[in-house]
Amino acid sequence: MNHLSHRRGPQIGPEDARLNAVTREATGPRAAQYSSQLSVTQAPAFADPQSCSLEPPTPRPRKRRPVRWSAERSRTIRRYRLALLAMGILVLWSGASVYTLQQRTSQYEADLTQARKDARIALQILAELGIERPPGAFIYRSGEPVLLEHGLLQDAIFQPVAGAARIAARVTLFNAQAEPRDIDLKVTLYDRLGLEIGQGRASGEDRAPLRPAELRTAHLEVLLTRDTRPQWFSISVDG
Repeated sequence: MNHLSHRRGPQIGPEDARLNAVTREATGPRAAQYSSQLSVTQAPAFADPQSCSLEPPTPRPRKRRPVRWSAERSRTIRRYRLALLAMGILVLWSGASVYTLQQRTSQYEADLTQARKDARIALQILAELGIERPPGAFIYRSGEPVLLEHGLLQDAIFQPVAGAARIAARVTLFNAQAEPRDIDLKVTLYDRLGLEIGQGRASGEDRAPLRPAELRTAHLEVLLTRDTRPQWFSISVDG
């Protein structure tokens, strides 16, 4: 019996038989037919290249700017416009001011020219009237002593100051009396028409009382009010 079973092959159980049946079904003709149907139904359908048409790409939708950004931009543009407007107004105002100043300057120059003409005419009229020497005045000389010998006055020397509209004066005083004299020395200069052109006073120690028999030299400066040469001068010791 063992010999027969060996020749027939190994015995197959029920589970092994079901497995073999399933394997035969998976590899049989029905499996091949099912696989062919599945490949046909699932195969992708390729379109004909000639029937394809190139269409332009769909444009991407533009993103709308935020409302906040637009408001800030509008405010910035408004500020720039206001700044430009203010600059324009400032330029116009500056131009008008410059024009007004030029007009006023021209008017002032015209008035000054007319005043100078009137002054020349007045001086000519005074010269024709023959104005004489002012009372108590002496003839002016520059750089040399002028002998006075009048009261306390002995002599005077005048010297123009270089680069300045003033004249330096040196006056010699002498008290021949027995009593002290108060001193308030004043020098006045006149032009050739007898018009005053400058005045100066002594200061400091030169205003101290002049003692009996005292000889003093006082120094002072006369500030000229007009650029003209003096013709006459007068000196007062009583102010």
